[in-house]
Amino acid sequence: MSNLPFKMKPAASYVATFLNDADSGIDVPTRAKQRELIQEEASRLGYGIVNQFEDELASSKLGTRRGFAAMIASARDEGCNFEAIIVSSLDRFSQLAAEQVIHVSQLEAYGIKLIRVA
Repeated sequence: MSNLPFKMKPAASYVATFLNDADSGIDVPTRAKQRELIQEEASRLGYGIVNQFEDELASSKLGTRRGFAAMIASARDEGCNFEAIIVSSLDRFSQLAAEQVIHVSQLEAYGIKLIRVA
């Protein structure tokens, strides 16, 4: 049972920075800014954050993303305490399009919705 205010839906957040962010040519929000954007979106949509997963300066390779692996494992667990995962943008969830498709499909199979802020 979560400690969320009445009628709030439980969600997890995922925040990531990658080693190649500086070379990507896009303006990547800091982890603190990602958390802020996610919290704002969660509140707007009626979600409360019950789990937070993070990866700092990760490689885009899955084996180096412990926070991501823990998030997927939690989503797969029958006792999962969240119904959605909120990310600041899809490239924070995964930088590889094929990987995005695979993991979004997995989450849908587990009954978990992926919500992106931008």
